[in-house]
Formats: sequence, structure tokens, C-alpha cells
Amino acid sequence: MQTEEIIYVGYGVGDYYAAVHKAVQEKITLSFLCDKKWEGRDVDCYDGIPVISQKELAGMKGVKAVIFASDYTVQTSIAKDLNAMGISYVLADEALQKRVITSEDIRAEGEEGVWRDACGNTVYYDETLPDGIQIAVRGQGGCVRFGTDILTNSLMIQLGNHGTCEIGSKTRLIGVQIYVAYASVQIGADCLFARGVVIRTHDAHYIFDRNTHQRINAPTDVVIGDQVWVCADASLFAGARIGTGSVVGARAVTSRSFEDHVIIAGVPAKVIRRNICWSKDNSCYTNYSSLEECSCQDALKYMG
Repeated sequence: MQTEEIIYVGYGVGDYYAAVHKAVQEKITLSFLCDKKWEGRDVDCYDGIPVISQKELAGMKGVKAVIFASDYTVQTSIAKDLNAMGISYVLADEALQKRVITSEDIRAEGEEGVWRDACGNTVYYDETLPDGIQIAVRGQGGCVRFGTDILTNSLMIQLGNHGTCEIGSKTRLIGVQIYVAYASVQIGADCLFARGVVIRTHDAHYIFDRNTHQRINAPTDVVIGDQVWVCADASLFAGARIGTGSVVGARAVTSRSFEDHVIIAGVPAKVIRRNICWSKDNSCYTNYSSLEECSCQDALKYMG
């Protein structure tokens, strides 16, 4: 018995469609396109593909929609519309094998300390890779490198096109979100990150000069030195550089560069103290007066 051929319809034609449709069409042939923005407008064809209305889509048999959206909220909204029409669907991300991988996936699918996918993304790790890691693989040509003996409660990395993230050995990340694309996040060894920390090499959307229409928020590296303590709910944006042995105060926000061994705080962050060092010892349980009393002496390695 011959099976009925599926008719694929691209649904949601915007910036994400422009970014990935060629790669999707290498795997799936789109026979039609459909988008709410064309309803009531005289649009017969787009990108060389016939355009149909939602009414026409709802009346078709043997059809499957391909949702072109990267944002979860938009995906959910489109899926709700398609469910109401009785149309099955697949995400463009699924066709491109984009997904969220966990520590368990990396260990199970990687070979000799390297995880790879068909889009040229790589993750380098060793046997000390901890649980609690999620990497949302959103683009191609990305790379993540984990050092040895990292500890994490929760680490989420959104890896966009040509983004690089490197995390140094013996760094602890209690609750961190990293968004990296077209630039790199470099985190040194022996660092400590509290909950709610956000690091971004890009702003997720474009900002242009009103007069020239030229972009003013290009993606830029974020560099964090060795033995840096980043406190709760701090945000480090494109261009931020935090010197070795420094402390970033709670809820601080910055995209600036700072020297070694300083405390920065505020919005926007500024230096509030220089020539400091710090220890991971927990002051909830002890009340030391000098570094020499602390059991963690990491600071001594970075005194210069």
C-alpha cells in the first residue's frame, strides 16, 4: 500500500524563518507558506513559495505545519492556533535537530571528551563534568569548554551561532544563565557565582542609531578573570571585563572593564573598593579576622 505524501506548510514567516529556512528546506520541502500577517492582504507568493490563508490551511488534508519560531512563547501561541485548526506540526528546530542537551546527554553521546552535533557545535568535557547543566543548542559553529572539577547547582547556556563559552577549573556556579552568540564568554578558574547571575554577549534584539540606522549594540566578549566572586542577581553584559580576584556585588549591572582585586557594585556598577582579596570560606559558620585563618587560600595564588 502506498502511503500518502505529507504536504509541508511553513508557518510563521519572520526573522527566524529568514535565518534558518534554507537549512530547513534541505531536509523538508515546503509546498506553501502561511502567516497571520498576510491575512486580508494580496500576497500570493513569498520567497518563491505559494502563500495560503489560514482558512485554506485548515481545509487541507495530509498537511503538516513547520513552525518557524525560536521563542518558546511564540511557539506555544502558534501551536495553539494550529491545534484549533486540527493541523499537526513540527518545529523548525526539531527538523534541524536543535535541542536542549543536559550533562547526562553530553556524557552518553560524547566520545573521548567531545560532544558534537550535525551543525558543527562542540562541547569539550572530562569525567568530572557535573550534573545540573543544560545547553540550549540554538545555532551552528558554537563551542563550550568545561574545565576540571567544576561544581554547579544550575547552569543554563544558550548557545547561538558561532558563540564560544569557556569555564575554568574548580569554578562553582550556583545558578547562572549564559547567552552567547557571535562572541565569547571566558570564565577563569576558582570563581564563584551565586544565584540569579546572567551573562550575555548580545542583547537578543537590535538597537540602531536613529540617524544613521547603524547598529550600536554589536555582540562583544565577556571576560571574567580567575578567582572572581559574582554575587546574587548580578548581570554582566556585552563588553564586561572583570579582573582577577575581584568581587561583583549583588544586583550589580555592567558592560564595562574593571581592573584586578576590586569590589564593584551598583547600577551601573562602579568600583567601591580597591586592593582586596577574598575567600570561599562561609562566614555563616566562622568569624575570622584574617585571610590566614581561612581554610580556602585560593586568593594567595592570584596575588600577583
